[in-house]
Amino acid sequence: MMSSKKHLMDGLTMNVQINKGLVPSWCSCVLIALALTTGCTQSNDSTKYAFELANKRGKKLTSATKSNGIIHTMPYWDERYNAMSIKYPDVFTDQFHIDILAAHFVQHPDWFDVVVASNLFGDILSDLGPAVVGGMGIAPGANINPEKEFPSMFEPVHGSAPDIAGKKLANPIACIWTAAMMLDHLGETEGAKLIVNAIENITEKGDILTRDLGGTAGTQDVTKAIIEQIAQS
Repeated sequence: MMSSKKHLMDGLTMNVQINKGLVPSWCSCVLIALALTTGCTQSNDSTKYAFELANKRGKKLTSATKSNGIIHTMPYWDERYNAMSIKYPDVFTDQFHIDILAAHFVQHPDWFDVVVASNLFGDILSDLGPAVVGGMGIAPGANINPEKEFPSMFEPVHGSAPDIAGKKLANPIACIWTAAMMLDHLGETEGAKLIVNAIENITEKGDILTRDLGGTAGTQDVTKAIIEQIAQS
């Protein structure tokens, strides 16, 4: 399952894609995308966020690079990534060029836990990730300021989906899971767990799913089922 967080800093954006729940645990993955448009201090802070997240999860971090073709910015990216890795000896690190990394996302999703990428590469992978595990309808998202010095914003990765507006076809999971991410960010971890557990239970049963996940249920049907599952918890 795919969710998205975005880490906001002064002039710098970090997207975090979290994939868990709808698929086996070996297919769980987090994607962090950084816009390296400012100085060394801020890029270090953002890369540190990726390592901190990896350290809390499976202690594995992968860098998406293309330093063999983008010869100015990406070698700097690799340099900052490798420098930060020294401070986290317990975190296993590796890196792939973005083209082969995209292929590995499809063929070997079990290879990855946390992936850190530039904003461009992260934007591409953040669509590929949900597609691998079910579709954009399950991918929540947020603009996150972890230090809470600035407001954070929460929204599904897929946006407004105007092509299916009013047709009761949209998968509500991304929107509902986005609410769980907001609760978690605000310290309401128990509420967040209730929502995520409800989503996992509904999707595991498989009898009330929208069309993008192979079901026949409508938006309201899935929403009602998740609400009822929360109420029973």
